[in-house]
Amino acid sequence: MLIKVTGPAQVIGGRSYCLFSSDDGTAKVPFPATLSFITRSGTTQTYDAGCDDSWRDMTDALWLTTPWTDISGEVGQMDKTTVKFFDSDG
Repeated sequence: MLIKVTGPAQVIGGRSYCLFSSDDGTAKVPFPATLSFITRSGTTQTYDAGCDDSWRDMTDALWLTTPWTDISGEVGQMDKTTVKFFDSDG
């Protein structure tokens, strides 16, 4: 399972930052961003994301599996986990 963050970005000092823009486009603010999730072993895995469009491995994420029936009546399962995306500067 892979995950990535895509969006407007700016590289500062060799590091990719996500770029927040005001509605009118007059203000553009770069911010460092982090992805995190809980692993099957209970530890927190974090990745410096920075809107750099790079894939990160989240195969070891803690997944919650629940039975699920789709609209055609076919029975299957739904797997869910929580991924946090936040400004790594606080």
